[in-house]
Amino acid sequence: MVLGRESDEIQCSLWFTRKLQLTKLSRVTCYLIGLAKLKASIMTGQLQNGILLPSLRPSLPFLDLHGIRRLEFHQAIMEDLRDRLLQRVSELAAKPDKNNLKTLNDLLTKSFPVVNVKSLRPVVLCIMQHLPKIKQEYLSVIVENKELYKESSVEVKQQIWQDNQALFGDEVSPLLSKYIDD
Repeated sequence: MVLGRESDEIQCSLWFTRKLQLTKLSRVTCYLIGLAKLKASIMTGQLQNGILLPSLRPSLPFLDLHGIRRLEFHQAIMEDLRDRLLQRVSELAAKPDKNNLKTLNDLLTKSFPVVNVKSLRPVVLCIMQHLPKIKQEYLSVIVENKELYKESSVEVKQQIWQDNQALFGDEVSPLLSKYIDD
């Protein structure tokens, strides 16, 4: 009988060991599946949020090889595109044409939602600077946000001052005080 009890203990021990190994194996498998899903998610995110130029895709590993981070690369591209867009808006505003004003108004409508993104703000403010009449809803957003108001051009502020004389006084009084003191 002792032999039977030892046999049962050995079988129980073997069963427990197999169960433990299966548990470890399932944990490892779950971990590997999780890594695969994570890697797939990262790849999907990079494809969806990256620059979608077919000619660019082969050069990205080359940039990685030279230690250039994707963030730096994308920021450089964005700065260049922003500068080109600013130049294009100025060129568009320089040509006196009703279609150009309509185009600038359409651009403002489409770009104003990103006015709080610091890197894109100069584009929105440049468009506003070149418009002779800005919608009141945009002007009121600028008045409410002191940082936007501070960064706005004089042309935009003039339109704000037409409806808000107190802001004009706040803007001019330090200049007048300085002039009187000198």
